[in-house]
Amino acid sequence: MHGAPDNYDVKPTNITNTLQDDAELAIRLGAISSIDRLGNVIFADDFSNGKGSWLETAEGTGADVSINGDIFKFAGFSCKITARSDDPYLASIYNQLHYPDLSSMGFEINFSRDSNVSYILLPLSLYEGLTLRWSEIKIDFANNKLQYLLNPTTYKDIATGLRIPNIINIFQNLKLKVDFITNHYINVRYNSTLYNLSDIPVYTENIVSHKHLRCEITPYSKPGTNGVTYLDSVIITRNEL
Repeated sequence: MHGAPDNYDVKPTNITNTLQDDAELAIRLGAISSIDRLGNVIFADDFSNGKGSWLETAEGTGADVSINGDIFKFAGFSCKITARSDDPYLASIYNQLHYPDLSSMGFEINFSRDSNVSYILLPLSLYEGLTLRWSEIKIDFANNKLQYLLNPTTYKDIATGLRIPNIINIFQNLKLKVDFITNHYINVRYNSTLYNLSDIPVYTENIVSHKHLRCEITPYSKPGTNGVTYLDSVIITRNEL
């Protein structure tokens, strides 16, 4: 019971503090969702079991993807992504998941990074056999802004003048929500701030591929440096509000 010492002789009695809902209970039992706890989880990973089903792009000078036990937020491990110092200055991890029932979907990460990371791309893409629906968020540390993908060569501002820490043991929350039924963005949440994107369509193009859902995290270094990002957890949800 709340307020009793560890050696207190506990007897059956009424619960002194209630929980608001099952989401709160899940968090107290160690769930990794912490930003808004909405939607139905279809994929969650905290890297406590290694890289698992993740694939990686880690070529070029100094690029590397590894499991790290020194810097983390939840379960004792993170995925350390070191971007290459030469062009195109990136490293990435990505996962190809089953094709879900169409709904509003969420893509959430917890991450930290050092001062040599210029920006991070966060695409959530739905491959439908003949069509690609491509949603993507760019968090730009060099220019203190948050952007969304308009088309493969253009990003549009969501918010500018952000104050984004570059301390590796301070983890940031970023969550993208997309409605793949209407093919529009819903919103983006960065830490405690929610940005409405409900009038913005998701980019679509014709492409032949097997049907699947793909999520990716791609940090980019400042030229001549090896920027380091620590990815603590990734969560994919459906039936988002």
